[in-house]
Amino acid sequence: MKALITGGAGSLGSSLTKILLGKGYEVSVMDIIPRHSAFKLADVMDQVSYYWKSCEDVSAENLEGVDLAAHCAAQPDRPLGISSPIYTIHKNTMELAMLLEACRKADVSKFLYPGSGTIFLGVPPDKQPITEETTPKPTNPYSASKYMDEILCESYRVCYGVPTVILRSGLVYGGAMRMDISIAQFISKALRNEKITVRSPLTTRTPSHVEDVLKFWEAIIEADPEEVVGQIFHSVYGKEYTMLQIAETVKRTLISRSEIVEGPYEQGEIIGDKPGRQWIVSTKNEILKVKPTIDLAEGIKKTTPHIHSKVE
Repeated sequence: MKALITGGAGSLGSSLTKILLGKGYEVSVMDIIPRHSAFKLADVMDQVSYYWKSCEDVSAENLEGVDLAAHCAAQPDRPLGISSPIYTIHKNTMELAMLLEACRKADVSKFLYPGSGTIFLGVPPDKQPITEETTPKPTNPYSASKYMDEILCESYRVCYGVPTVILRSGLVYGGAMRMDISIAQFISKALRNEKITVRSPLTTRTPSHVEDVLKFWEAIIEADPEEVVGQIFHSVYGKEYTMLQIAETVKRTLISRSEIVEGPYEQGEIIGDKPGRQWIVSTKNEILKVKPTIDLAEGIKKTTPHIHSKVE
């Protein structure tokens, strides 16, 4: 069995690469990060084929014999999507279109796409919690690009038979996470007893530890294509927190002396005159036989050694 992981040098892509290697897949990774800088793959680099290239230059050769493709390459930052919308939309949508176009000419049995819970920030409070059946309502260009990507996946599935599966996440955190993500910043500040400024303090998120999220991915990798292709799955723990509550949980869990202060709201985070909500649940846990088990406090404890190693 062969797999292609785009964006395989990133947090999700590198984790999937290691899962697939453990299952006996022959894995190819495609990323714009040079091979010598792909630190998250350092321990398995000798086991993968590494393509240092953009998805815009994907070729038939890259997909030859590939059974499973996972498109983890993206412009992943909502704030950058607000300040640089054209770049974000082009990067996220056009690269996906080029990869889907290549996949429709290949014999891929599953094409996995990581969606984003940010596409739901405009959903009214009375329509929450958000399930796989909820209609997205993006409130910023980054979220719009992620929703457009989902539409592309479904269009290529119906029109060309590309076997797409969408996995949406909430706020993912844990080992190997990027340091610019809010929970990483909260933990970093708390470890140093520094002031924690919480942007968009009363907007809500659904935080999920990466180990729980990867359970969903692994279940879909193992599933018969007929059971999952064409479906959307929410890979979430399912509990809603305000950003302020997340910061307070970090402080309490780490017994920190940090002062917590409320910062400004980001563009697109106030809907009407109220903070946006993102309470995401999964209605398909039983289908995949997946049970998330890591609550926020435990997840913070599991994540802290990774953050501690970055701030020493």
